[in-house]
Amino acid sequence: MSIRVLLVDPQSDLLDNYRDFLTREGFDVQTAADGEDCLAKLRGWMPDVLVLEPDMPNGTGKEILDEASNHSTEVIILSRLDRGSISHSVREYHVKPFSMAELANSIRATASAAEG
Repeated sequence: MSIRVLLVDPQSDLLDNYRDFLTREGFDVQTAADGEDCLAKLRGWMPDVLVLEPDMPNGTGKEILDEASNHSTEVIILSRLDRGSISHSVREYHVKPFSMAELANSIRATASAAEG
């Protein structure tokens, strides 16, 4: 069974690149460009791993992290912000820019750690 990944970033061009690469890597990927869509997919699709840019235009980053925690969804943060701005427990934190291969490896490690 492939790892279900929800990618959330307000930049649609980045989402397309992430999705295409991770799909080729064998992940089951859905995307969201805003907090409302993300929350709906978290509740309905139940991903294994949430890859989130928490600096959402509508300010729902904290609400998304709370919802992920409620569903025991593992979180990887991708951000231009320093880690000090995130108070929630996250599995991995990557500062943009980063390598897509590094992201794929982080998702695999995160999903593996959650199973164990």
